[in-house]
Amino acid sequence: MPRINVLPEEVRNYISCGEVIESPASVVKELVENALDAGADRIDVKALEAGLGFISVTDNGSGMDFEDLKLSLEPFATSKIKVKNDISSVQSLGFRGEALASIANVAAVKIFSSTGSTGAVILSEGGREIDHREFSCPRGTTVEVRKLFFNAPVRKRFLKSPKYMNGEILRVVREYALSRPEIVFSLRIDDKNYFDDLSSSDDEKERVRKIFGFENADYAALENPMMGLRCFAYPEDYKSSRRFQFIFVNRRPISNAAFLKAAENAFEGYLPRGKHPPLFIYLTAASGLIDVNVHPAKREIRFQSPRAFYQMVYDVLRNKYSRNQSAVYPLASGTDTTSELLPRGAEGSSDIPSASLFENGAVKESVAPEPFPGTPVGPRWDSFRYVGKSHGKFLIFSTFDALHIMDFHAAAERINYEKIKQKIKQGNVASQKLLVQIEVKLSTDEAAALQDNSDILIKLGLALKYYSGSVFISAVPAGFTGSEKDMLEKISACLLEGKKHHDIFESLADRAVKIIACHMSFRAGDDIKPHDAETLIQELKKCSEPLRCPHGRPVMFSIPVSKIDSILRR
Repeated sequence: MPRINVLPEEVRNYISCGEVIESPASVVKELVENALDAGADRIDVKALEAGLGFISVTDNGSGMDFEDLKLSLEPFATSKIKVKNDISSVQSLGFRGEALASIANVAAVKIFSSTGSTGAVILSEGGREIDHREFSCPRGTTVEVRKLFFNAPVRKRFLKSPKYMNGEILRVVREYALSRPEIVFSLRIDDKNYFDDLSSSDDEKERVRKIFGFENADYAALENPMMGLRCFAYPEDYKSSRRFQFIFVNRRPISNAAFLKAAENAFEGYLPRGKHPPLFIYLTAASGLIDVNVHPAKREIRFQSPRAFYQMVYDVLRNKYSRNQSAVYPLASGTDTTSELLPRGAEGSSDIPSASLFENGAVKESVAPEPFPGTPVGPRWDSFRYVGKSHGKFLIFSTFDALHIMDFHAAAERINYEKIKQKIKQGNVASQKLLVQIEVKLSTDEAAALQDNSDILIKLGLALKYYSGSVFISAVPAGFTGSEKDMLEKISACLLEGKKHHDIFESLADRAVKIIACHMSFRAGDDIKPHDAETLIQELKKCSEPLRCPHGRPVMFSIPVSKIDSILRR
């Protein structure tokens, strides 16, 4: 007796629906995509009991007639493609013909649809047709889903909490409302309404404002015959998570960790480490450059030249924020002095070359937002006068119109970082030999990462030797005064991390230079003399990016005398 069984159609359909319909949010996603593909300009979504009790999606799209409505519940029945070659050029959100059939297999589904001239209704439960007849209704389609997963108790048991599932439904509708600002969406979950103020006249920026309330977008774009890129960023509203970062490819919401990593690296030095700005990336690409047929959920897209696409995102954002160099660092909450940060510094540029695929694309950006009210035009370094120090880590300077508080470690770090980078370019980083070699115990992977990058370390003035599982430091960069052991441990860790994540946006050498510069710099508690403070100012004004340390922290902020007068009621 054979042990291999050919599964009956009912079982096959049940299995395949699990790839498409994972939760109530999956149902909403598929139905919204169908509505968009039908050309709707208004889509209304309702959900009760976290979507398990009831979901309805109503649109004013092209609708279906009596015959098409019946076929719509058949597996692999679609109006989007006819032959295999159509898949490579598909422009619609859906094309697999699985959505309605998959939903109907695990729920009770009722569909009203009309082309404007004829209408029909069909009712199905658990994949079995119960009713199908002509029916008069407005042009468009309404899909009602009840008793979701009524015949899939295991799937239902592993669903998350109602609060979480409601949040996922909101997320899905919000993503499509952001991707299609010209379409009006409404959402009602139980007794709460969302997106009541959306309009068909919205553009991307206005849609973001209405949904999230973010103002003052920074805008950067790239134009190319093969693709286009528009980025809206809100660095002043930075967050500790990436939940306000969205990517849309050909108006399809997608997940792509590499794009977000590109953005993170582009903002390095402009925002504090670990902080992420609200970011909305709209990418359009010729169909031959991408493949959307990767997974039934279509959240992932395969790119023909992934590195080029990721590099493009990095370059567009980095170009924007290497021009606007003033880092964003609000002061303590509860104050109204956020506007008194030091202003934007001199222009800089990215060291990373543009990918050849897009080398002809011209980067265009909108006019930058106006400076904060009361912010001076630029730091007048020659007028800085040293006043004193505070708390063992700050230096205080005055100019005729402001007080300036400097983090002297961050300032020294910036100076040392740029000096080392300049010496590397000139090829003259000097080393100083240690009288006694310093042994550092590292893991096998960390030691291997050091050996793999020995050419980088030599250029940085580091000389290492390897004996039976240990690493010995025999020379360090000239002028290095910190802990050699601590420095090497951090360098090995960062090299290993870069190797694991294939970080193409920040060179490993640059990461190592930042660590060395940090360990060469003044530390909190160091006895800073007046001449040291004056030297810091003189050296800082020579830097290309004097207002932030290499890791992105602010070097100083200023408080205008007018602000002090206001606080003291003078």
